[in-house]
Amino acid sequence: MDEQLVEFVNELAEISGKSPLDISVDEVVLTKESDKQRFESLVELPSIALQLRLCCIRELNSLVGKALPFIDLTRQDVEDSLANRLCSLRHLIFYQTKVTFLDSILSRTATTKTSPNITIQRLKKVLKGSGGGGRGGILYNSGGNWGVPGGVDGTVSGNEKTVFKQAFKQLNHLDPASLRQNERGFKVTLKGERVEGEGKYTHLAHTTSSLPPSPPHSHRL
Repeated sequence: MDEQLVEFVNELAEISGKSPLDISVDEVVLTKESDKQRFESLVELPSIALQLRLCCIRELNSLVGKALPFIDLTRQDVEDSLANRLCSLRHLIFYQTKVTFLDSILSRTATTKTSPNITIQRLKKVLKGSGGGGRGGILYNSGGNWGVPGGVDGTVSGNEKTVFKQAFKQLNHLDPASLRQNERGFKVTLKGERVEGEGKYTHLAHTTSSLPPSPPHSHRL
């Protein structure tokens, strides 16, 4: 029941742009039939009970948000540790509470160094592709992606001229700390193309997003 309440408040907060801590009981109303089916445990809940539960959950999140920086989350597998107990209650923690904590970590550990810049040559690869510029040859692999490895193990293989391989070879030797930027991790220059703005970075990021995911992180907050 509480888990469904947290999920519903998360959705209301996303739609309204408000903090989950500012969502009032009057706003927690199931009007859509689809919502009533998804959050059926909340339908018959008396308003006073809903109000008390929401107040308790909001207070919990307020306290957790303040305490998170002082909790060693690497001990989440240690029985009866504070991290272990907190992780057992993660279904009661609002999404924004978690994101705010993670954003604060990224902000405080961001580097002051200049963003690395990589150069990608893709226009020449199109011209050299099979069929006079079709989706084949050096630029694309058989799946139509920009040289993203097709193996399930995520290993980098294939032609050295793929866009992914070019980016990998230029970023692989860098100190990982240099990629901890407040905005984009690195800058992209498309050689021979008149491209400005964030589109080129976003396009490259979309390419790498199709890589096989890494094993789940052990700190499951």
